[in-house]
Amino acid sequence: MLAACPAAAAAAAVTWPANSVDPHPAPGDLVLPLPCGGAMVFRPVDVPAGRGPLDDRAIEIGRSDSEEGYSQYQRQAWIASPFPVAGTPETRRFYIGKYDVTRDQLATLADPSCPTPSIAGRLPATRVSWAEAVDFTSAWSSWLLAHARDKLPRRGDSLAYARLPTDDEWSYAARGGTKVSETDFLASTWPMPEGIDHYVMAGPAIAGGTPHAVGSMLPNPLGIYDMLGEVDQMLIEPYRLNRVGRSHGQAGGILARGGNYTFNPDDLQTSLRTEIPPFDPATNGPTRLATLGFRLVLSADALGDMRETQAAQAQFDAISGNAARIADSPRQLLAMAGQATPDPAIRAALSRVDAAMASDERARDDAAAVALGAQLQAATVLAMNIWEQANTIRLLEEETTGPTGLDPTQIAAIRHNLDAHRRTQSGSVEGYLDLLRAMAASPVMPRLNDQSRLQRDGMTERGEINLVVFLGIVDADLRGEVTGKALDRTTAGARIAAIPAAAARATTATSAP
Repeated sequence: MLAACPAAAAAAAVTWPANSVDPHPAPGDLVLPLPCGGAMVFRPVDVPAGRGPLDDRAIEIGRSDSEEGYSQYQRQAWIASPFPVAGTPETRRFYIGKYDVTRDQLATLADPSCPTPSIAGRLPATRVSWAEAVDFTSAWSSWLLAHARDKLPRRGDSLAYARLPTDDEWSYAARGGTKVSETDFLASTWPMPEGIDHYVMAGPAIAGGTPHAVGSMLPNPLGIYDMLGEVDQMLIEPYRLNRVGRSHGQAGGILARGGNYTFNPDDLQTSLRTEIPPFDPATNGPTRLATLGFRLVLSADALGDMRETQAAQAQFDAISGNAARIADSPRQLLAMAGQATPDPAIRAALSRVDAAMASDERARDDAAAVALGAQLQAATVLAMNIWEQANTIRLLEEETTGPTGLDPTQIAAIRHNLDAHRRTQSGSVEGYLDLLRAMAASPVMPRLNDQSRLQRDGMTERGEINLVVFLGIVDADLRGEVTGKALDRTTAGARIAAIPAAAARATTATSAP
């Protein structure tokens, strides 16, 4: 059982040494106090999804091959976050523990004597049952409300509380969130430039058959440590099988993610999912393993206040089509048929059909929005390539203009290369215009503003400032296409080529125009 230190003991306790709280301080860290002078550090995980309370972000998690497909196969998930981010209304964030919960941190709520922090106390807390981990989140959330509510993030009138992560939250954070490209997000691990041995505490050569102090390895792109290796991390939801791209209907045992120190590092991927039996027949009690620990997230109520409740209903009506139905739509005809029949069974059946159609419409709309975002990203990269081609053409033209000091053979080779680049650029511009026309025909063009902002926020978060400049060109050209001001190939290529080099190759926001 967990029993928090009395308030007097917490107030009298000596503040822990920095290494016992956060061995790697970094900008953006959120530090929340624990009893006994302790603390726990969280990292922000930004999720660009949109402004509305029902907006969320589509992500692909799992692995694309079929190995252990029953557990790890790729599936689409949707994620959103509770807490606002200043200056970016389309983005919200949740917070995830920078490190696994340590033995010392667990002891602040389990041992009323407030033990002194130690080197051994920096090891991840293990041999904790799932229920005890949940009890820890509950006890600490109550303590924070009583002693440190002013330090808690807010969503409207709702204060943050601690809990175990969901499967989708863990996956999104482990893969790097918006700090990595879409390609890297889908990879088996986040980018590890120094090699996996520097990021993952696992295997006999590195871990030596035992966990180590949290934060002993390098972090992932979000600044989170030990997401792979060290100890398995328990989640708040149960394990489920994968039925070829979706979760199976049966809820199983404890879901653990990330693997642990006994694994071969090369076998650890962000798709790894492990089922742990919640009870141990050998002890007749809850399962407690030396390889099993946990980390926390900070979350909040789905609706922070009455204003958000009203906004959620308005957005639901807009999405479902209840706000403005077309008179001759199939769903309107269903509604009229339901009103005309006196049989309650038939009305109920028609209502179920209407709900299924509304769900299908929403799914198609969401899929089209995801496709529009992907097209915007592709058009942005294509525009950047067109600029690079134009810049190369300009340099080659300068080499063959005026006195060059080159012999005729060299000039001929440069001109041949120049012709090849012109053909490539012409094809790229034509492809760019085709992509604009395809986007202009999208059924979700009214959501262009949201998709453009989401792409911009993601590029900014990853430091791809130059791409933001090209995205602005794509957005403007697309709006022209929609309003009948379509560009010809020459004008489109010239607009892109006219971007100044300082903007096209910008690496910081201050150097972009």
